[in-house]
Amino acid sequence: MKKILFLFVGAVFLLGACSSDDDATPSQTVTGASGDTVALDGTWRVPGGCVADGTDSSDSETQVISGSSMSMAGDSFWNVADCSGDPETSFAASATFVLGDEVSTTLDGAAVTATQMEATLSSVTATANTAAAAAENAGQCGIDTWEVGVAQDLLGTECFSSTMKDLLYLDDSADPDRLYGGSDDGVDTTTAYPTVLSTDYWERQ
Repeated sequence: MKKILFLFVGAVFLLGACSSDDDATPSQTVTGASGDTVALDGTWRVPGGCVADGTDSSDSETQVISGSSMSMAGDSFWNVADCSGDPETSFAASATFVLGDEVSTTLDGAAVTATQMEATLSSVTATANTAAAAAENAGQCGIDTWEVGVAQDLLGTECFSSTMKDLLYLDDSADPDRLYGGSDDGVDTTTAYPTVLSTDYWERQ
């Protein structure tokens, strides 16, 4: 999925998304493919827990949505397509989001109704030495002091200059539910919403 949200392109793969609060907050809802109102709260994973990125790398991603908060954690594996062995990079991220209007869009050419979303990234944490070293060596996001376990505020940096605009589409006719995000190819999502959905998705756990 074009991941509700955030990607480090190049040496470091970043997963974005939001962390849950201890205080119970009502789940946000969207209109599902069935026409029913469906809660977003829950744990979502990429299909099978692993997505191949070409033939020589793969990513494992899980996100948790609770109220207006999301959290994502994941690993990036280099030189393997099945998420086996030890990950080369690991990150955790948190953000908050708000839902907007329902809009007509397409998923793989089919007309569907999605919901606009704006997300604000609050922090990213390298959770493995290799991830921190790669980010620090690359000066990722203009930051040269990446350390394992130390959260970095990326809002206002070259990686995440402002709130990100996205689309959400929940296919509750699938079993389990599938959650899609927008494809930002050619779209500056800091100023405009994606116009179509990505065919990548997360499955409800």
